[in-house]
Amino acid sequence: MTTTLPGASRLELSVFDHDWITPDELIGETVLDLEDRWFEPRWRLFGKQYENSDRFRPKPVEERTLWVKNSSSQQGMIRVWVDLMTPGQSKKYPVVDIAPPPPEEFEVRMIIWRTRGVISGDKLTDMNDLYITGWVEGQQPQSTDVHWRCKGGKGSFNYRMKFRVEYPCKFPYLQMQMWDQDLFKYNDCLAQGGLNLGQHFKQAYRDGGRYHVFQDLTTKARDARAKKLHAQN
Repeated sequence: MTTTLPGASRLELSVFDHDWITPDELIGETVLDLEDRWFEPRWRLFGKQYENSDRFRPKPVEERTLWVKNSSSQQGMIRVWVDLMTPGQSKKYPVVDIAPPPPEEFEVRMIIWRTRGVISGDKLTDMNDLYITGWVEGQQPQSTDVHWRCKGGKGSFNYRMKFRVEYPCKFPYLQMQMWDQDLFKYNDCLAQGGLNLGQHFKQAYRDGGRYHVFQDLTTKARDARAKKLHAQN
């Protein structure tokens, strides 16, 4: 897009829900002030250190809130970045390739060791016939065996689940649920939770190898504590 500054400087972004029959519905919109960026010396210096003869300096990614008129509620977020170039610069520098990297297959392994503090689905006996269900978004759920007559929420499983996934993926979430199995009526869902694996997928993709989520997190935390203690001493 072309414009003249000072001049028409409001870049309006609108997000719609596409519909095949009825008119597309507006989800939300945001406005970026280009003059505020172009005439701000600090903004123009962003990424200057990366500029060379073949590449224009990249600007930081912005997270913009989407709004609609007549509502004070947010409608979501959009992540964007904006490059402003003179006509000479736009001819000199090619557009940035934003295509995702080629997909690569990974195996997610989750081991269910044991549980504690799980609420009881059977108030009379204060026991659960406990089992765990897990899945990665887009994959079929897998379940552990049942720990019968589980007392005090302490279940023991030693059960492994494996899921084949492709990265990049849209929804890198690992979902888990705890269930109390019942032989004569429907099973009771006792608890559920999820884990965003996005950063871990990205790290495994970059390293091209195995990535142990919780062990690596523990190692990073321990290293951070050691650096903090060293700095204090």
